[in-house]
Amino acid sequence: MYWAVYGYLDPSLYPIVNGNSGPNQAPVEHYITSFATEMILTLYHCIIVITLLNLMVSLLVKKADEVLENEESEFKYTRVVIYSEYIAWSSSVPPPFNLLFVIKEIFSKLLFDKKVVTSWPEMWTKKELINPDYEACSRDCDTYHNLMMTLFSRFRASKECHYRSIFRTEFDKDRATAESAAKVAFMNPYDDRYEAFRWEAPPSAVEPPPSAVAVKQPPAAPSPAAAAPSPVPAQSTPTTSPKP
Repeated sequence: MYWAVYGYLDPSLYPIVNGNSGPNQAPVEHYITSFATEMILTLYHCIIVITLLNLMVSLLVKKADEVLENEESEFKYTRVVIYSEYIAWSSSVPPPFNLLFVIKEIFSKLLFDKKVVTSWPEMWTKKELINPDYEACSRDCDTYHNLMMTLFSRFRASKECHYRSIFRTEFDKDRATAESAAKVAFMNPYDDRYEAFRWEAPPSAVEPPPSAVAVKQPPAAPSPAAAAPSPVPAQSTPTTSPKP
């Protein structure tokens, strides 16, 4: 059956021969067995064709969704590539006209370009490679590091949001609507990238009744009578009578 997919098995290749029987030694033909074999192969072909068609359609739809999702980025990249090829000095020309560009480049490097020097084994070496500026190199390294971090964050965010539109249950749908979009997580100003991908559970939709919530009452203000200090009775000092 496997080779039947590639067309190497047709009804003429599987005859059922059981010998001859009867007084005339006529060949025995099992029509029911042959019909059952042909029906099994036909059903197998139908299943294979339908399965492969569904697989092809699903792959095309998936690829089309990816292309439509990234169409703006791909258009911008293609546009920049076309512009760069048009502006670049090394334009493609058929031979032997391409040799004219080599001669012109040699003369321009030797006579007019002050940013390169002649060295061996390289023909042209930039002066900044011979006498590098360490501060500029440090800035370039920092810029490259930040660029790599941003690209990694975008890649991670895209993986988080790849299947965002497919919800297996209603719980996943509610969770996706409650959380913020992770595609803009790389635009957050903090350095801890892991915080951008944490998910906090949304508040419960069922709130407790007001009677079940214990509300603290503010302490009552003291009355003016209680706030006023009570008068202290004057203590009488005992007097001693003079002795006779």
